[in-house]
Amino acid sequence: MEAEFRLSLQDLNESQHCHCKNSRFRQAIRRFVIPVLAVAMLVAGGFLLLVKAPPDSLLSLGLLGTVPITRLILLLPQLLALGGAWSLTTPGGLLSRALASQAFNTSKEFQTVHQILIDSSGFVWLHKKSNKRRSWQSFRGFRETQNLYLLYNRSIRDAEILPKRAFSPEHLVSLRQTLSQNLSEL
Repeated sequence: MEAEFRLSLQDLNESQHCHCKNSRFRQAIRRFVIPVLAVAMLVAGGFLLLVKAPPDSLLSLGLLGTVPITRLILLLPQLLALGGAWSLTTPGGLLSRALASQAFNTSKEFQTVHQILIDSSGFVWLHKKSNKRRSWQSFRGFRETQNLYLLYNRSIRDAEILPKRAFSPEHLVSLRQTLSQNLSEL
């Protein structure tokens, strides 16, 4: 089967989101660094709340007694910092989208029209100057997202992006079967 497509920034963002949400580095940040940072901020905030303040700036909180309003305001930057750290490190967060946008805008590879031919032995990138054949053994597996197939290279930590919109519904079924027969799903 043949396909022709041009990658979009949305394709790149979706592929990075899929790749990053399973990244060990991102998982470590989400599982350990962010919770430790949150607990440290809450402990520091609790300490600030317990420090005595002038009686004219007190707010009644029931069981806690009175808490200085100025101390509550001091917690706001900590909560904003925690939210900022979370939005930067989550897959599809601000940082990964900005990096994807920069890569998309500066790389000619993302701007060109791609033509591929897929068969049982692998696939061929059809270029004007030369054709590049890739066997199924050169990939370690694939992932499927809502709009993409990602074929992960064996030698390096990147993936070939195949947008589903490049294939007819019949070809999508055939492509899924071919990928399942030749590669493991990651």
